[in-house]
Amino acid sequence: MDYVVVLPSLDVCEARAAARPEGRIEDYARYRDFYSMFGAVPIHVVSDGMADASITAKLIQEGLTAGKFAVA
Repeated sequence: MDYVVVLPSLDVCEARAAARPEGRIEDYARYRDFYSMFGAVPIHVVSDGMADASITAKLIQEGLTAGKFAVA
């Protein structure tokens, strides 16, 4: 079994949440603790928040091929 967490940086998450046309989150402070929970297993994280979807997909595919995201 493999699993991947796509996790942009906290700065990227905050900026995206503030820029949403609907459901805007202007004060991200209450979500920071929740965000920090996803960094617990860094080997399963893809964290290039500035990449577009095709680059992120490539990083995931490369990690899957290399066995990076396998759960032992």
